[in-house]
Amino acid sequence: MNRRHIIGGSLLGSIVSLALCAKSAYAADPWIARPLTLPPLHLSADVGLGFAQYRDGVNSDGTYNHSLGSGSNLEAAVGLPILGEVGVRTGARFGDGGKASGADAFGRLFDKQTVGQGPDTFANPEVFLRGTLLDLEMVAIGLDTRFVLPLASDTSTTVPGPTPGTTQKLEVNDSYFSWVPGVPVRVRIPNLARIDTGIYIPFQFAEKTIYAVDIPAHLWFQSGDIFFGPLVGVRFSHNPLVVGDEDKGDIRLGFGGGYTVAGFVDLKAQLYANSINHEPDKGGSWTNTIGFGLGAGINIP
Repeated sequence: MNRRHIIGGSLLGSIVSLALCAKSAYAADPWIARPLTLPPLHLSADVGLGFAQYRDGVNSDGTYNHSLGSGSNLEAAVGLPILGEVGVRTGARFGDGGKASGADAFGRLFDKQTVGQGPDTFANPEVFLRGTLLDLEMVAIGLDTRFVLPLASDTSTTVPGPTPGTTQKLEVNDSYFSWVPGVPVRVRIPNLARIDTGIYIPFQFAEKTIYAVDIPAHLWFQSGDIFFGPLVGVRFSHNPLVVGDEDKGDIRLGFGGGYTVAGFVDLKAQLYANSINHEPDKGGSWTNTIGFGLGAGINIP
């Protein structure tokens, strides 16, 4: 097994062991009853492993072959009085495949509103602040803002060459400051289900501003300590750096689930397609946008 995968697996095991050994009688609410933001002085930490596809060769007819890249996601947050929930996240890509695929994004389980991770081995760090405006039994509404810092340096990555069987080094410079304001909405159906939705508008401040409108809709059911449900979303994006294809709308689809251990340890998994209505490249299929992720998180006071 790849040493980087062993390290990632060890981190995943460590976070579970830490939570199980914690000397606390605290038990989080069931998944479908969780608050929109962490209560004051409560902590959360998550680690995830993501796997995604990337181009690794050209066929004689000009279509692309694909391989699987991998990466990890790390994040932590704390609930603060008045300010709400404050957190940071970053990711690491394993080898050229991890960088080419941006696989760490699939390790960010159930959260697809992040942009601007950059092209390097380590993803650009993200700082986020989330507060609750309204929290009733049936519905909660909040404010969310995220800042992605462009610390990843210019780099190069290996891509398929102009003729079959060849490769070339491509200089990449897509590390931009990004800002993602949003309004998360959580709808609860007591003792049955919840819906996580809202609207997010990510901006990337490149030579010309790139922006999008993201509307997720995740439906969660719960049976005992098991939670599961479909992950749906739409994204309308405007990228003036892509000449001839500046505007695009993507329909996203996936499935996620997990199991809560000891009341506050969440073991999670997801299968997700970034677009089911667009092919990622010539002669490709929307199935090449599919990736999957595994992870664990803890929520403790």
